[in-house]
Amino acid sequence: MDGHIQTGEPLHVDATCFLLSQGADPTRRSHGGTGVSAHHLAFVNRHWLADALFEAWLTRGDTKISL
Repeated sequence: MDGHIQTGEPLHVDATCFLLSQGADPTRRSHGGTGVSAHHLAFVNRHWLADALFEAWLTRGDTKISL
């Protein structure tokens, strides 16, 4: 999402999916826990596909998405 904000290029969810499959946590806050999470940024910036992916990740229980 940061790349989209900086460049204005379209948002893509493929890298997000890959990062989740490798163990990334979309609820982890930046800046040592005092910042915002990727899940929050996706919601606030209306990146509906990433938000839906994060919601699916959260409801799976094992928090591991297979590609």
